[in-house]
Amino acid sequence: LTTPGLLMIAQVFLGTEAAWSVTIFTLALFAHGAVTPGYLGNGLDIAPNFSGTIFGLANTLSSFGGFLSTWMVGALTYEDKSYHQWQIVFWILGITYISGAVVYLIMGTGDLQPWNNPPERKKVSDVHNEEGVPLKN
Repeated sequence: LTTPGLLMIAQVFLGTEAAWSVTIFTLALFAHGAVTPGYLGNGLDIAPNFSGTIFGLANTLSSFGGFLSTWMVGALTYEDKSYHQWQIVFWILGITYISGAVVYLIMGTGDLQPWNNPPERKKVSDVHNEEGVPLKN
């Protein structure tokens, strides 16, 4: 479903060897970098008039995820730094990647949303292009 998610699951089983671990993380970071342009541009696709707000909200939520993940790793490995504890971390990462992809496949879209154009600004004569009616003239 998602390459980084599947690679984190591979890390659970192959991560005891240093060479495999480095290879898996390198490929996972490469794949994650390749999907970044897709989700960064999606706010502009669905609502160009509100893309800044959408990006700000998405960035806020992802920053919260970054905070939560570091807390989770610390909590899971504080007393016990064994590979078994790290396997739990990799399972959580893999499931998070894959569940995010499934949610987007089911509910996500790249289509222009009707709420991009407030009703009071929408006139048939004003709509000339795919972006719809701009908020500012």
